[in-house]
Amino acid sequence: MRSSVSRFVVRPLLLVAAVGTVTVLFADREPVPFSYILGAVLPASLMAVFLFRRSVRQQVEQERRAREESEDRLEEFVRINAELTRELLESRHLDEAHKLQVKAFDAFLQGVTITDPNKPDNPIVYVNEGFTRLTGYDRGEVLDKNCRFLQGKDTDPAAVEKIRQSVREAQPCFVEVLNYRKDGSTFWNALSIAPIFEDGKLTHFVGVQTDVTALKQMELQLRQAQKMEAVGHLAGGVAHDFNNLLTVINGCCELLRAQFTLPEGARPLIDEVHKAGERAATLTRQLLAFSRKTVLQPRVVNLNDLVKDFQKLLGRLIGEDIQLRTDLQADAGLVRVDPGQMDQVLMNLVVNARDAMPRGGTLSIASRDVYLDENYARGHQDLRPGAYVHLSVADTGCGMDRATVARVFEPFFTTKPVGQGTGLGLAMVYGIMKASGGHVAVESEPGQGTTFHLFLPVAGEPERPALPPSRGGTRYGQETVLLVEDEVGVRTLAKHALEARGYRVLEAPDGEEALRLVQEHAGQIDVMLSDVVMPRMSGRELRHHVATLSPNTRVIFTSGYTDDAIVRHGVYQAESDFLPKPFTMHVLLKKVREVLDRAPATSEDLIGATA
Repeated sequence: MRSSVSRFVVRPLLLVAAVGTVTVLFADREPVPFSYILGAVLPASLMAVFLFRRSVRQQVEQERRAREESEDRLEEFVRINAELTRELLESRHLDEAHKLQVKAFDAFLQGVTITDPNKPDNPIVYVNEGFTRLTGYDRGEVLDKNCRFLQGKDTDPAAVEKIRQSVREAQPCFVEVLNYRKDGSTFWNALSIAPIFEDGKLTHFVGVQTDVTALKQMELQLRQAQKMEAVGHLAGGVAHDFNNLLTVINGCCELLRAQFTLPEGARPLIDEVHKAGERAATLTRQLLAFSRKTVLQPRVVNLNDLVKDFQKLLGRLIGEDIQLRTDLQADAGLVRVDPGQMDQVLMNLVVNARDAMPRGGTLSIASRDVYLDENYARGHQDLRPGAYVHLSVADTGCGMDRATVARVFEPFFTTKPVGQGTGLGLAMVYGIMKASGGHVAVESEPGQGTTFHLFLPVAGEPERPALPPSRGGTRYGQETVLLVEDEVGVRTLAKHALEARGYRVLEAPDGEEALRLVQEHAGQIDVMLSDVVMPRMSGRELRHHVATLSPNTRVIFTSGYTDDAIVRHGVYQAESDFLPKPFTMHVLLKKVREVLDRAPATSEDLIGATA
């Protein structure tokens, strides 16, 4: 700029100076008119000035344009830089969001898979870490593969078809399907599938896998428990009715043999009827044991002692071709069980093991203390975590398949030939263990033998067993007995037997009639023999009223079955005497005499027990 100003201001002055110099040089010459000189010089000067000014203007214009272009380029640079900065920030945010999504997916406990239906065979394009943990496969092993590698021989074809239909129709679906891990183990997969669309076009499928194996096992156990409970109710009801009938059948046989002169050939027939009745009574006892509606008499014992006492019978049971091995933990804990019922459990398990080894083998019985944690208890219905004594009975026999194992505790289920088994032995084991607060499980494989696992809760100090009742004959009596029984046959038979022994018998078909008789014969009734379950009034309610009206009257309960609540509140809570059906007349008379000869209880004891 400075040079341009110099040319614009200084150069015209130099031109004037030059004209002056020419005038001086030609001063001694013949004078030339100044106008000539000026006319010659002035156009050139004006031209120079014009050209100079034009040059200046052009240069200024060029510099202006250059400056404007520079400013435009600077603005463009600033704009581009701002856009690049924004895009960079957006890209950084997107990258961070993507990383966050990946971390979130990997944090899922569930497996997540994404497949691309636009590629051949709808391959996997993404799996999260939850999928690798669930299946055991690494990402590299499953990418670009179809999900069908998770299926196996036991996968339900209907579930697979539902998945395929969802993919074909691009519709969401939910299905529970049995899948296989890399190591070959199975798991139940609660699979949720959903399509992903972009601008109306199907781009991907996303699947979420949840391991519900534990839930399925709990559902299976619940169904099994409900089934066993339903069968138990049925079995208990049938056994109750049969026990009433068997009481009459066996009692009549007993009275016929004892009190009547029989024609020749009649006694063997009566004996056969009585034997059949006894066998039927054994079956009903097994049914009641399975249904947990039998009266237990538990006490705290050493389980090892029960096993050692039972070993004395094993020689006759298993034979010489079966080797017995025992491994009993010396300091194993104590348990609370009914010793007689526990003998039945061992008997049934040993007989079952013997029959599984027709060509001989090894029978192993072992005991040890164990602690069942919450994880184990959670997988088994009605089992609480805690300390248990574990008793195992194992054989090296033929074993069982899964289908047989699933039904092994069902009543009347047996794999033995017709006539060689009732199917009640293991059902009885199941019922006794449940009634004792324990747990029974079985593991078996075809050709690998079978092991039954019994778990009984650890109890406190051992109890001294009660002395067995005297086996002497029953004495005659003159006391008054109130007989309360809704079954006419049982009531008639019991009345006949009691009157034959000299007792005075008052009979009532229900509790209300019994109360009327108590009021009518106040202070005269020595003992009341009452059924537990009756219409209009239960045995427990009846006892409460009798304790108030006639406090010196003794009470004996009898029933074809009694569930836990009736036993706990109606019988053993007050230490009342109980006579289970079917009973013989000898047992009935013996029980009545035993109760009458016992020291009387106070009225406060009786009323407090019934409160």
